[in-house]
Amino acid sequence: AVLLRERLTLLPHNQSPRTIKSLLKAYPKSYCLTDNVIDLQPDNILVSYGALTESHARFPVLNLDRIVSISFTSGSTGEPKPIPKTLREFKVGAELAVTQFDLARFNATLVSTATPQHMYGLETSFFWPLFSRLAILNCRPFYPEDVRRCLAKVEGPAVLVGTPTHL
Repeated sequence: AVLLRERLTLLPHNQSPRTIKSLLKAYPKSYCLTDNVIDLQPDNILVSYGALTESHARFPVLNLDRIVSISFTSGSTGEPKPIPKTLREFKVGAELAVTQFDLARFNATLVSTATPQHMYGLETSFFWPLFSRLAILNCRPFYPEDVRRCLAKVEGPAVLVGTPTHL
């Protein structure tokens, strides 16, 4: 939705209401697309998952050189720092990774333990499937049993992407 509307995605270092409100203040023309209702000012638009509709329209050509997201570092060494990225950077990174791991020729389902809020999770669970033949399973496994259950849901080849913590 953000790419189609040529908007910018802000990916905060956490999802606390305080952080979200701080971002909305720093980026006053932004709005929040979320599954979770948080206390927002009336001038911010809140779009919930239920408000989205299915479309069968052709996907338009996107400008690869436009900045599409700003991710924020964790802030562990001070204030979270913004990291802007273009769609081209995500595309090249996805193509390199998918080729490096020999996944380019597979129709497989990706199961990721890293959430798209995190830069690594965004690249692996969103952009790898977007620029390849991979699909993503709609689950967020965290504990080993969660991972096992998600992998059991996959029909056909599965690719598990994790973080060092999960491994």
